[in-house]
Amino acid sequence: MPARNGALVQLTIDRRIQQLVYAQLKAAIAKHRAQAGSVVVLDARNGEILALANYPSFDPNDRARLTGRQLRNRAVVDTFEPGSTIKPVVVALSLDAGKVRPQTMIDTAPGSYRIGPNVIHDTSDHGRMTVAEALQKSSNIALAKLALNLPAETIWTTYQQYGLGHAPQLTFPGVAAGKVRPYERWRPIEQATMAYGYGLSASLLQLAQLYTVYAGDGTLRPAHLLRETAPDALPQGASRHLVSDVKDKPAADLPGHPAAYARRVTTPATAAAIRTMLEMATGPGGTGQTASIEGYRVGGKTGTARKQVGATYAKNRYRALFAGMAPMSDPRLIVAVMIDDPAGRAFYGGTVTGPVFSAVAGGALQLLGVPPDA
Repeated sequence: MPARNGALVQLTIDRRIQQLVYAQLKAAIAKHRAQAGSVVVLDARNGEILALANYPSFDPNDRARLTGRQLRNRAVVDTFEPGSTIKPVVVALSLDAGKVRPQTMIDTAPGSYRIGPNVIHDTSDHGRMTVAEALQKSSNIALAKLALNLPAETIWTTYQQYGLGHAPQLTFPGVAAGKVRPYERWRPIEQATMAYGYGLSASLLQLAQLYTVYAGDGTLRPAHLLRETAPDALPQGASRHLVSDVKDKPAADLPGHPAAYARRVTTPATAAAIRTMLEMATGPGGTGQTASIEGYRVGGKTGTARKQVGATYAKNRYRALFAGMAPMSDPRLIVAVMIDDPAGRAFYGGTVTGPVFSAVAGGALQLLGVPPDA
């Protein structure tokens, strides 16, 4: 960030929420004997980063013991295949394109689906299910069929609009862009698997930012660490500091501030439909029931992505993921969680990261004084 004499810089981080997040993340890593993990908390209304934590971490007062592994800001610089947490994108695109409605039926029997020489699977045979149920139960087959009914270029363009393949607009070193391969090179199986989060990569911050689209009216709200300060809140003699890393277009009211570069990605009706499906996913019959919070309506999507080691996927090694929001009556928070390489039989996103979301979002809502809505 360029220096400006007399400027006031205020971070968006809420230290109370940051402390809560770090404690819950550390406990989850220990419980599941995982290698590492990260949590990002955004204000759903404007993209402000309220908390961003990684583990392993470090004590800045004990520099003699610092290691590269501890210093990595994983939530910002590390990328991974997002797995099923990305499924709302192709569902929303299919709704916008008029290909389906939430109650359109999709046949996923017998729980496997052949695409050329490849076969994809669901965790069980869901038979015929609606589009809404496909997201609720996280059907790979349903998402593959939706993706193959859309032009590859349209899917690729939509991913770009959601910020995938582009570094979040932070003045922070090493911010990762992730990767979405050119659509001209997609084979049918790749087009299918990209719909459920394989064949592309993103950071946890990008994933959290993506969910701002569904928390409101379909607008992507760029995640940012610096808060815009009103002129009357500045000390005498200080100048208003506006930070711009985005190169699209300035806004007339707040030129240069990241919030000025919000862009509409889907329609308000589609965003509302996705919210309903995400709430279903954390309710009875959904994969994310462990994310529930007493007194609050919540919504979100689990993900369990196999880890790549070299050119192949490792056996029995996973990243557990969850991305969601609360309260659903008027989303205030977005929380994204990633636990890397949990040991033992508990490795699904619903088992490992859902409870972290519940503890973090529930505690943060109380700290912010957000009234219950359930």
